[in-house]
Amino acid sequence: MLGPWRARLDETLEENEALPKKHRKRMTKIWKELSDDGFGGGYDSVRRYTKNWRIAHGRQQAQAFIPLIFDPGEAYQFDWSVETVLMDGALTTVKVAHFKLCHSRMPFSIAYPRETQEMVFDAHDEAFKFFGGGCINGIYDNMTTAVDAILSARKESSTRHSPGCVLIIW
Repeated sequence: MLGPWRARLDETLEENEALPKKHRKRMTKIWKELSDDGFGGGYDSVRRYTKNWRIAHGRQQAQAFIPLIFDPGEAYQFDWSVETVLMDGALTTVKVAHFKLCHSRMPFSIAYPRETQEMVFDAHDEAFKFFGGGCINGIYDNMTTAVDAILSARKESSTRHSPGCVLIIW
């Protein structure tokens, strides 16, 4: 069903890719426009064609690789959780810093009253004492308490809000 519509879809995709990322149309909108003009095919056929078109034109996004097997000392994972605990007869909300060694899956957790940068650093210090050292890599999820700004190697930001860690992506 896509055959007679390929030229139009190619043109639409070319125009779409030339736009700044914020202004590009979603595939659902492109499919709706084609449908409104008489295309009788489904969304999935447009999505599959677009994926192949992007690969053919060198515009496919890079594929991510997440290793599932780690060497000893290669990496640890870190994240926070919010827990409610009974302290001195009262329910209290605490933040718990969780570490897990990726090779052995050995866990370490420590609770704090808040999630601040100082507590992030203290949690790391305590975890590395517990594990008997650090790892080569740390895997983090949304570390706004530890990272003050994210700068690209090509484009640096001149505005920083407060002193702290800066993550530079090369």
